[in-house]
Amino acid sequence: MFAGHYYQYPVTQAIIWGFPWGLIACLRYFRNDRSETLGERGINQVKVSPAKKTAIRLLAVIGIVNTLFFLTSNIPNQIFGTHAGAVPRDVLERSYLLNGQCGPGTDQACPGPRVPMPVGPDSAHATPDGGFTSPTGLPNQEAGEQ
Repeated sequence: MFAGHYYQYPVTQAIIWGFPWGLIACLRYFRNDRSETLGERGINQVKVSPAKKTAIRLLAVIGIVNTLFFLTSNIPNQIFGTHAGAVPRDVLERSYLLNGQCGPGTDQACPGPRVPMPVGPDSAHATPDGGFTSPTGLPNQEAGEQ
């Protein structure tokens, strides 16, 4: 929605964000006859003190919630993020939205379909003016340097 503006919103985000919260609600709603969620089942077979059982139950629920978020939010967002379009020009005109990471005023072009994302401080990268910068010690093949 609102493509090309600094306030554009990917509709996929609304869908992706709903899945983990819906599954967490299902985790809380669907309990067994002892009011145990999926992660707490079988805790009565563990021979530890009640305080340790509570800690184990808490860790189990935290683990399931983190797994749900990882599978239904982090992975899809990573996939959509790596296939995203270019940074809108409206964002490039507002340097406070880029926080000095890329674009005008820096030596790195913002990543997009035709501009690869740099992997680290010593990786080759495109510049905002359309040039290319290679790491120290490597020849710049585009400029014909050796």
